[in-house]
Amino acid sequence: MKHTYTFKDQFIMNSFLKTIIFSLLMLPFLAQAQGPFQDRLDKMEGKLEAQRAAYITNELELSSQESQAFWPIYNEWKAEEMKNRRKVDPETNTKSMTEAEADRFIQQMFEMQEKETEIRKTYFKKLRAAIPAQKLARLPAAERGFREQIVRQTASKIKQMRENRRN
Repeated sequence: MKHTYTFKDQFIMNSFLKTIIFSLLMLPFLAQAQGPFQDRLDKMEGKLEAQRAAYITNELELSSQESQAFWPIYNEWKAEEMKNRRKVDPETNTKSMTEAEADRFIQQMFEMQEKETEIRKTYFKKLRAAIPAQKLARLPAAERGFREQIVRQTASKIKQMRENRRN
């Protein structure tokens, strides 16, 4: 029997996955006590974004002209998504909510998801003007592939750190 996930399940799973990825990415930097923390965080974020750009550019087989048109729109889209997601705090303690608070929280999640769909449609139209539809259709799989690659790399780094600590 196949289990179908509810919106809340998907929201929690996505939030959990993002928290895990961010936490795993932070471990190597927390383990090293060199330089100011914010500088290292900024450097890590820049490196991650450069890896994302290289991965997606390669997966979509973007030409240099397509890349020049694609990346400003893509980055604007992701910034707009983040702004929208910040409207709902996934860390909200749902166990202590009253029924009315839970209803409001659920409504906020639906509104956020609806707005995200509107944002996605808007930016896919803009991106479609920059690259062919065949390449744009591969974008969700490329994004998923990048996230999976980062999780694998991070898990490998953690394993290596643990092995180094034992030696």
